[in-house]
Amino acid sequence: MINIESYILSGVLEDYCLGILSDVQAQAVEDMCDQYPEINARRLELQDNLLQIATQHAVTPPDNSLEKIFDEFDVDSMLEEVYLDSHSQSINKFVPISRNTNHEKWNSIVTPIYPPDDFDIHSHLLYDGIEGKLIVVWIKAELPEELHYDITEKILILEGHCTGYIEDRALDLVPGSFVEVPKNKTHSLLVESPSPAKLLVWRQQVA
Repeated sequence: MINIESYILSGVLEDYCLGILSDVQAQAVEDMCDQYPEINARRLELQDNLLQIATQHAVTPPDNSLEKIFDEFDVDSMLEEVYLDSHSQSINKFVPISRNTNHEKWNSIVTPIYPPDDFDIHSHLLYDGIEGKLIVVWIKAELPEELHYDITEKILILEGHCTGYIEDRALDLVPGSFVEVPKNKTHSLLVESPSPAKLLVWRQQVA
């Protein structure tokens, strides 16, 4: 008959919770937990302790962490795999945008999508997933001042010439220009060209 106290003190449960046992060893621990309630109670206690430690020492990453990770990817190769579904008018996969993004390639992908004849601002959702939303936006004259408390936006100009404003900072934006709008920052846009501005927007929910 097994000595339950000796088993608990052996350290095997700690190794199990840390994930350093082999599959065979881990399965043996799970079998013991199924058979002996005292052992299972100790395992649950250890797992709860580890979760509390992880929570106490958790660090919230900066808002732009996801973009920095995506900057390490070969985005141009990823973009070659993107296509627009003719029925849903959405894209098949997410590809991040940044200051190095090929705006001409993106514009060719979304070319089949048109705004209505009569519009001031028109948006079309291309993608909605855990990475955020990708949206095509047409602006005829101006985007009135906005403020988002829990959203960041990355904007790539596809067509048109406009002046963007973030707080009191003015930005001259032309096709290929890229701008980041942090949360809690007022922003607006004034179209300078005779034709509407066309933007690709990556919108992310943040804490």
